[in-house]
Amino acid sequence: MNTPTTMPHCRRGDIPAQDTLPPNTFLLRCLAQPGPSRRLGKSALALLAEAVMDTDLLYNIDLALTEACANVVRHAYPHEAPGNLEIVLSLVPGSHVEVEVADWGVGFPTWPVVVENARPDAEGGRGLFIMSRLASHFECRKGNHRNSVFMRMQVAPEQWRRPGPETDSAAPSPPGAPDHDPTPETS
Repeated sequence: MNTPTTMPHCRRGDIPAQDTLPPNTFLLRCLAQPGPSRRLGKSALALLAEAVMDTDLLYNIDLALTEACANVVRHAYPHEAPGNLEIVLSLVPGSHVEVEVADWGVGFPTWPVVVENARPDAEGGRGLFIMSRLASHFECRKGNHRNSVFMRMQVAPEQWRRPGPETDSAAPSPPGAPDHDPTPETS
């Protein structure tokens, strides 16, 4: 992943070096704009889909990521050029996944953040509530000029894809691919 040498709206010390990430942890980053943020969320979901089989869980994570990324795009950088949006995705095989969506913008308007459902006649204000209900653990975080929402989702042990030949043979072939792996001919 290419990391720009200068990153607006965050201090260099706030960005972990790629070689300091724990195992099974992915760091994805883009500008907080509608198109790039949606692609970033879909990229995180694609990484998860390689490890997790539970389609209902993947749908819930997609919904939570969409809400979190949209909040960053709408609220984090209101009076300036868009800054960075970051997703940190951590897999704990056999147990859970953790998703953190962060920005270096203005932050939450009140602290601590109270997560409650909006009134029925309100036009917005449901994103944090939806995320909190989709996650087994949810929290809003701030520190070092960084604001984030953190979600942990439990994954049943049998819903993890196992690395190795049984996973490869169960994976669907791309369109136009042969039905089997051709064995190289020897002479």
